[in-house]
Amino acid sequence: MLAAMSGGMAWAGDNDEISYRVDKKVWKDTLVPPGWDYPLVADALITFTNCDNPALTYTQTTAGTEVPAQVSGQNAVLRNVTPGFYNITIAADSFPTYTHNNVEYTGGGFIGGVTMNDFTNPPTLYHVAADPNLGGAAGGVVHIFEKNSTQQGYNASVDPGDTVTIDFHPYKGKQLKTGSLKYHNGTAYKNRTQEWELTPSGYTDGSTASFTMPAFNVTVTAEFEDKTQPPAGSYTVDFQVQKDDVVNAPAPLTNVVSGSKIQEPLPEPSQDGFSFEGWYKEFDCQNPWDFANDTVVSNTTLWARWLAWFKVIFEDYDGSKITESLVKEGLAASAPAAPDTWDGHHFVGWSQDFSKVRSELWVRAEYEVNQYKVTFKDWDGAILKAQNKVEHGTAATAPVDPARSGYRFSGWDVDFSHVTADINVTAQYVQTHVVTFDAQGGSAVNDQIVNHGAKADLPVPAPTRPGKYIGGWYKENTFVNAWDFANDKVMTNLTLYARWTDQPTGGGSSGGSGSSSSPTVPTTSPGNNLPATTVSGDGKTGTASVTAATSLEQTTGIASAKLDGKTIADLAAKAKEAETSGLKPVVEIKTAATEDAKGIVIEVPGNAFQEISAQTSSDVKVETGLGTILFDTEAARHIGRSAANGDISIGITRLEPSALPQEARGKVGDRPVYNFTVKSGNSEIAGFGTGTAEVSIPYLPKADEDLNAIVVYYIDNQGTLNTVRGEYNLESKTVCFKTGHFSIYAVGYNKVSFKDVGEDAWYSQAVSFLAARSITAGTGGGHYSPQAHLTRGEFMVMVMRAYGIKPDEKPENNFTDAGSTYYTDYLAAAKRLGITEGIGNNMFAPDRELTRQEMFTLLYNCLGVIGELPEGTAGKPLPSFSDSEQIASWARGAVTSLAATGTITGSNGRLNPTDATTRAQMAQMLFTLLK
Repeated sequence: MLAAMSGGMAWAGDNDEISYRVDKKVWKDTLVPPGWDYPLVADALITFTNCDNPALTYTQTTAGTEVPAQVSGQNAVLRNVTPGFYNITIAADSFPTYTHNNVEYTGGGFIGGVTMNDFTNPPTLYHVAADPNLGGAAGGVVHIFEKNSTQQGYNASVDPGDTVTIDFHPYKGKQLKTGSLKYHNGTAYKNRTQEWELTPSGYTDGSTASFTMPAFNVTVTAEFEDKTQPPAGSYTVDFQVQKDDVVNAPAPLTNVVSGSKIQEPLPEPSQDGFSFEGWYKEFDCQNPWDFANDTVVSNTTLWARWLAWFKVIFEDYDGSKITESLVKEGLAASAPAAPDTWDGHHFVGWSQDFSKVRSELWVRAEYEVNQYKVTFKDWDGAILKAQNKVEHGTAATAPVDPARSGYRFSGWDVDFSHVTADINVTAQYVQTHVVTFDAQGGSAVNDQIVNHGAKADLPVPAPTRPGKYIGGWYKENTFVNAWDFANDKVMTNLTLYARWTDQPTGGGSSGGSGSSSSPTVPTTSPGNNLPATTVSGDGKTGTASVTAATSLEQTTGIASAKLDGKTIADLAAKAKEAETSGLKPVVEIKTAATEDAKGIVIEVPGNAFQEISAQTSSDVKVETGLGTILFDTEAARHIGRSAANGDISIGITRLEPSALPQEARGKVGDRPVYNFTVKSGNSEIAGFGTGTAEVSIPYLPKADEDLNAIVVYYIDNQGTLNTVRGEYNLESKTVCFKTGHFSIYAVGYNKVSFKDVGEDAWYSQAVSFLAARSITAGTGGGHYSPQAHLTRGEFMVMVMRAYGIKPDEKPENNFTDAGSTYYTDYLAAAKRLGITEGIGNNMFAPDRELTRQEMFTLLYNCLGVIGELPEGTAGKPLPSFSDSEQIASWARGAVTSLAATGTITGSNGRLNPTDATTRAQMAQMLFTLLK
């Protein structure tokens, strides 16, 4: 029997031989049979007891020379071993006792008692030896080479519980003998009872087997034999499946008689995701094996051919899935029926070829926009222009406005701004008349061409005449019937005549009305009412200002102030100077203190008020002790156009809250209630056209009032409270609001609290402000859900309520998914006003979560519709945000503008355009804009 030892081989004979390798490496509790390499440590103690043969000899090898030595006695001891190599011989007929870890073993031959003491830092590794040709490698791999191999095996040290891999290498022409690969416990070498057979994965060079290392040393054994030669004239057929994890992979066919046919292996091999296509003669599967006719004439390898299955998805233009199928490699996918889902477009094909599928494919439907013919015709049918290729949804280009004698071109009968079909567009005309203005010695005024039945415009600028101001236009030069520009319609050619009035030489009027039965008490003297022009600190506004004297009617408690035409003319002239200088002109009328008055009325000659809007683009500001009103340019012009009925009077009257309906009194309490009026003569001017008035009312909040919950109500004729845009201004201690008409207004208080909005939350003030004005509401159970994502429908309702944009009461054109719910009428108004066109196919997706870039775009469109787009350059350019490239093309314009003005600032240099918007974020942004 071969026995392994470090550095060589030893044979067992009559006298067994133990070879000990002593070096500085520490090994623990190694159990070995005779003739096996056994490492010890320097300064170890070896004791042999109960030896029948007292002669114990050993040879110490020093510098390559063996030096015999002998230890005698039944208790032979080898102490203080010097590192080196020793041969120790014991008679074969000895029956000593071998003691290890206090366990005795008895046997013939060498098996003696060995006790190892005085270890230093013993390791926990166990020993693995390989036999017959010494295997073993670091890392738990044991290599076994056939005897005649030039390579040698070696030992390995492995932790218990680790996996030991056996890697055996037959010599040329040899193979591992079946059942010979084993490992065993070396404690009973000659009569071993613990032995385990290993099963390798095959008998080819490099095959492996493995076992789990036990908590003792083991020996691995193996035998090799000559390979079995097939009978003469017979061959082997090997089947290569070429893939891992193949089910039903066939085993090789052996001893196939030359010239014979073979049967195709069944069942066929299979693998998920692939189709088995047969056996081929070459690796690249060019020529299939014909099992019906091909014969085996040599050792043969057949190769499996596989074709993959690939997923093919057909998508519509918007990414929605049409069909999905699995297609075998190299075959064609089946396309669905041509879709027809994109309004205004027609299907033209698919985005890529799918006739030979070689990978997963996503095939998208491609469309081209429809083109239409738009024909422009004159009133008599003559073709003015034909435009043949107008794309769906775009506008056609109209020809030059046609002319018709005695008529004025008024437009076209069909809208062509959003073409969706072939259309004919016909020119429309209205009969016109010439209105001639006879200035009666004043500066010339241009004629006006006015449509039949329409109103003439008050001439702007008005004519001038030294020492006089114009007192109106009349239908005859005898000045009997004044022309009412607000109501009179032009039905024929006509001439209007200017009536002039001498300008007074004094200042503003004072005193009361002679028809009053109650005494009138002047509160101030008018003094010199010549206006003084001041320029605002920002250098943008030029204000022409006058302070008018007031008189208090004791019985009614109403104060009054009257301004003459000369004063107003001077104000208009000063405002014009400011405008010429590049400033925004403002005409300001102040009144003296009116602390004791319940109301005040300011009267201005109608034709003089017309001068303000005729000569300038001034705002008109009225400042009293009861409140301040600022009419913007459009509102001032609307009032001026209505001045033909008489003088303009602007009134502010404080009312008693007790006069309000019970429901209104509950929310108003004892807070201020005012009636605001503008009249032309005895006719009330309720609205201001496209203009607005900003109103400020003095108010001191109560100690426990939340300033964000102070609101302004408009009270209609039914006594209903309607919230208007307004807020409390802490600096001026006033409640401010903006309105497009005058009526009764009141200061109210509407505190709304939510369980999940703490007072210290960053969005607390915003939520309180919006909830008080019914711009936003809770989500139920007293909660606001600030971190919940906002839907598109919720957003449209919030932003339109915030800016006072009313929903359509009877929608005629709405989105198909608008439904019948709280946002339905708001969506109709948003569509009509052009705030949104939806997401396509007349859909709005109101219940879809709102992204930040959608929020920015819809907000921008809303502000554009009401003329309140932010201005300035306080923000940042879009490229300064690190994620600006993520912004969709349709949102880029809106986001660029809002970022440049500082309306949106982002977070950590990012805008996060595709993130969902939370209810808290939306509340904070609206709060910032409205404040």
